Amino acid sequence: MRYILAGLLLLATCLIANAQVVGTYPYVFTNGTTIDAGQVNADFAYVASQINTNAAPSGANSTITAILGLTTPLSAGQGGTQTYTAGTSTGSANAQLVATPNPSGFTLVGRPTIIFTAGYTNTGATQINVNSTGLVNLYKATQSGPAPLTGNEVIAGSLIEAAYDGTQYNLISHVPLYQSLTGVTNFTAVNDGTSPNTVLDLNAQRVVLANSYGNTIQFVSPSQCQINFATTGSYGGLDTGTVAAATWYYTYYVSNGTSIGCFASLSATAPSISASYFSVRVGAIRTDGSSNLLKVNQQACVTTYTTQPTITPSGSPQVISTVFPPTARQWTVNLATSASSSGAVSDGLGHSCGSNAVGVGVAIDQNITCSNVGVNFTANSVSGTNAFVAYGWRDSATAN
Repeated sequence: MRYILAGLLLLATCLIANAQVVGTYPYVFTNGTTIDAGQVNADFAYVASQINTNAAPSGANSTITAILGLTTPLSAGQGGTQTYTAGTSTGSANAQLVATPNPSGFTLVGRPTIIFTAGYTNTGATQINVNSTGLVNLYKATQSGPAPLTGNEVIAGSLIEAAYDGTQYNLISHVPLYQSLTGVTNFTAVNDGTSPNTVLDLNAQRVVLANSYGNTIQFVSPSQCQINFATTGSYGGLDTGTVAAATWYYTYYVSNGTSIGCFASLSATAPSISASYFSVRVGAIRTDGSSNLLKVNQQACVTTYTTQPTITPSGSPQVISTVFPPTARQWTVNLATSASSSGAVSDGLGHSCGSNAVGVGVAIDQNITCSNVGVNFTANSVSGTNAFVAYGWRDSATAN
């Protein structure tokens, strides 16, 4: 009985001191006093009742509502967090150091995630060193799988989230740079040799497209792509509707994530495609009064007319979209004058873009380029005989 009683007292004392599960037991025994079995049993019953009522059971349970006073955080295997936060990174743009994450104990075990404020904007392939665990590559998601950073994915002052996958960190939160990432190189677009009135041929060495979520995909040396303006509602033709007369259409590459195609749309910013599809606008082309394509030759973002539309000279403003697209950054008019004639071209604000000199005594043939300001332009024949034609334009599409 003496040993049982001692064990009971020891157990109760430990529970009271460490876990605060058992309160004050009914009977307290002192040396030299007589106790009976009823008192001992009462203390035993009280301890058992308190444990069953107040202590959390082993295994999965929902009775633990708080764990306070831990000096060492629970590991992931013990049910602890794998998400850590930290302050602003130090180091350098492409080798950023993330110190003292919270909670403590960050290691490259499992799949820990770190959230921190970028101290620098990266300029190329990037590594991060979290809690002195060593520099590890920071990759981004692409259609072809994780890939090294190329620059400007980590912006100074922005909140960065990166998850370790056992090999490298994967950048989860970053600023998608749609315009800077998309584009085409060594691009050309010309009317098809067999069907020049309805088909436009596109060629490029490299095409980078993006979807509405900011993801990108790249195709290197894709096959020639043809846009048939007689085709409606499918890639390879118009996205919607049927071809109309005297109308500007905007040309695009498109991809479903596997293959690449092309199409034309009435919209320069919001073509009718699936949100998950990838696209990039590459240019613009206009139809004539008979719904035939005007004849053009596009090299990169510069398009020239191979059959140049005539511009009737006038001292009054003319609508620029009759010969140049609204997406043009610059446009060029060719002015041919007879001897001692005078002509001038100005932008939509009345600023002169260029003119010939009066009384030079010789004919002049020159190109005059304007920045695309406003929706109008003026091609004015001041004196003598002048002939104006639309020469071409530089588009805002990301074609090089």
